[in-house]
Formats: sequence, C-alpha cells, structure tokens
Amino acid sequence: MAGAAVYKGLTQAQLDDEYNPRLKEPNFQSYFDRWDKESQAARAARSAKLDIAYGPGATDTVDIFTPERTGPHPVLVYFHGGYWRARSKNERAFIAPHFTAAGVMMVSVEYALCPTVTMDELIAQCRRAVVWAHRHIAEHGGDPNRIYIAGESAGGHITAMLAATDWAAEKVSPAPVIRGGLAISGIYELEPIRLSYLQPDVRLTPEQVERNSPIRHVRKSPTQMILAVGLAESAEFQRQMDAYSAAFAEAGIRHDLVRCGGRNHFSIVDALCEPRHMLYLSLMRLMRP
Repeated sequence: MAGAAVYKGLTQAQLDDEYNPRLKEPNFQSYFDRWDKESQAARAARSAKLDIAYGPGATDTVDIFTPERTGPHPVLVYFHGGYWRARSKNERAFIAPHFTAAGVMMVSVEYALCPTVTMDELIAQCRRAVVWAHRHIAEHGGDPNRIYIAGESAGGHITAMLAATDWAAEKVSPAPVIRGGLAISGIYELEPIRLSYLQPDVRLTPEQVERNSPIRHVRKSPTQMILAVGLAESAEFQRQMDAYSAAFAEAGIRHDLVRCGGRNHFSIVDALCEPRHMLYLSLMRLMRP
C-alpha cells in the first residue's frame, strides 16, 4: 500500500524525499569539502573583516569582504543555506571574491540555528543584520543606499522574508531600503516543511508557518526580486518557485526568473562563482542598473 497523502498528493515518504536535496546529488559532500577549503582562503584574505557584531547575541555577527577599489560599494548581504538548522556564514565565504573583484562588497550573515531558536526569532535576527548594515556599512566603505540581499535554500527563504518585511510594523526607523534580492532554491511556503522529516528540528507551529511563509505575505515594495532554481532539483523546489512567482504576478509585482539547466541544489550555488553564468550576470545587472 502506497500510504496516505500528507501534502498535495505526496505520501510522507515522497514528501521527505522531495525536500531532501542530497538524494538528487550523491556527491553532495564534495561540494561542502571544496566550499570549506575555498572559504578558509577567502576569510584569510587581508581585506576580510571577520565576526563583526551586529547585535548582542553570540551569533549576531557578520563577515565583510571589501573590494580593493575605492568605495562606496554596492553591498550584497548574503544568508547561507542549511535548512535553518545547519552550516554557517564561514562556509559561504568562497562566494565573496567573485563579487569583490567586480566592485561589490559582500556581507555574510551568521544567524542562530533551529531548534535553539524559533523561526520567528531567526527571521527577527536576520532583520537586525539588515538594519545594522543600513546604519553602519558606510563605516566599512559600503553604500547604505545600495543594499541587496541574497541566499540559497534556507537563505532563499530568509531573503524572501526580508524583502516582504513591513519595516513600519517592525517599528524600525529609518527603515532600510533593500534595492533588490536574489532567492536561490528558496522555500516560500513552510507548510510542507512542518509536515516533513525536518519538523523535529525546525519545530514549526501553524502560526509560525503563517507568519514566516513569504508566499502569504506578498506585497509591493521597493525590492526587485530574482527567483532562481535548478532544473535538476526536485519537483517541489521547482513548484515552490513557480507558486511564488504566480503570487507576484497576481499582485502585479515585477520580478525575474532564472531557471538553471543542469544545476542541482548544490551546483546552483557554484553559479554565483561563474562570471559568465546567467545567474551571476542577472545579479550583477540588478546591483548595477
């Protein structure tokens, strides 16, 4: 017997498989190993400023990677993936040299992981990082009027949530203006996560799903979004992007889609390190209109 459907016609086993990217790439560890090695080199660079506090918590820190040329520079604030429960900013530093070489400052954000924090707390922390960047990045050579955000997987979800933030409701003044965002392989509806094998770590309640599903908070804002997904990713990751795009379209919100042929959940991140890849070029065009 196949088992009962738990979400959009998927059984429990099917749902878990759809949200387990490692099943699509048996050599996933090779990506982590290479990224770690390249990130260590990037963090050792003279221009890197590491573990700068943006808030009072132990994980409220950022790494700043500054171009050699004179600023002020456009600023890319980056949020790492790991399903909100794993990895760190230290392992995404490998991306930075490919943007600093083009004159873009990269700010890599650390945030506390589930289950030590709730999803509400995690998103609030990431909002603090953007507010800090708006208020203080000029001290490091960045342009506070040209802040962009990006992230992959969980970081794509965080990016979408920040782009949808009502800063007045958050009582933030002056409010940061996020000029643009790139959400790579993001999760825009959290209900399937609550029903999946990830729930023991993320511990989502229905109320948290409502508050933290970007697709439920689509609104007009100054943030121009790029949504990206790999065509070698699971059907659910592709459906998530299509559904979010449809919600944008229904609301009359301008956005761009990038479908990366042959890219899985891991190799799509490498596209940010390839200056001729359409994903890299799309983000650079967004930051240099």
